[in-house]
Amino acid sequence: MTKIFYYLLTNVLILSSFSCQSQGNKEAKELAKEIESTIAATAGTVKSSPQGYYMKAKINGKEWIATNVLNYDDIVYAHRIYAEKGKTFIGFPFDERWDRVGKKRTFEEGSVADLSYTLGDNSTWGGNKGEMEVTKADDKVIEGKFYFTATSSNSSKVIEVTEGYFRIPREVKK
Repeated sequence: MTKIFYYLLTNVLILSSFSCQSQGNKEAKELAKEIESTIAATAGTVKSSPQGYYMKAKINGKEWIATNVLNYDDIVYAHRIYAEKGKTFIGFPFDERWDRVGKKRTFEEGSVADLSYTLGDNSTWGGNKGEMEVTKADDKVIEGKFYFTATSSNSSKVIEVTEGYFRIPREVKK
C-alpha cells in the first residue's frame, strides 16, 4: 500500500510540475506579447493596428500589412503618406490642400509612389502608374485607397501593388 501511495504521490507531483511549467510558459508568452506591443515604433511613426491607423496592400498578390505608419506632423511636413513593415515600405505623395475626399491623385512622373521591396537583387521601385484616392477625412483620421505598378531602372521585373488601403492620423488644430 505504501509503495502505491508513493507511486501516486510521485505521479501527482510530476503532473503538477508540468502544469506549473505550462502555466508559467503561458504567462511568459503573454508577457512577451505585451512587451512586444509596447516597443516604440520607428522615430516619426506610430504603431499600426486594424482598429487604429494602418496601411495594407497586396504586393504581387501577397498580403502586406504595415507595422508602423508615419505620424501626422511628419506627413504634413514631408507631403507623403508612408508605412513600413520590416525593411519593406510604401510611400506616396500627399498634400491636404489638393488631396481631398473623392479627388484622385495619379502617380506619374514627378508624383510617384515609392516601394522598398526586395525582389531578386533589387529593392528600390518607383510606382509611376496608378492612383490614390482619399475616401474619408475628419478631425481624427484620413482614409483612402491606392494601387500602382512599380518598376526599376535596375530590373526588367514589374511589381503590382493592388488593393491598397490606409487610415492615417489627422490632427486638426482649432
